[in-house]
Amino acid sequence: MNLDDNKKSHFNIEMTFFLPKFQPKKSKSAIF
Repeated sequence: MNLDDNKKSHFNIEMTFFLPKFQPKKSKSAIF
């Protein structure tokens, strides 16, 4: 469970850098 949560956090961090290039509005809604 803890490992899965850590994986999810890392995924969100990556999305913060990659997603905004394609969908800045959607990424902000999904992450924040």
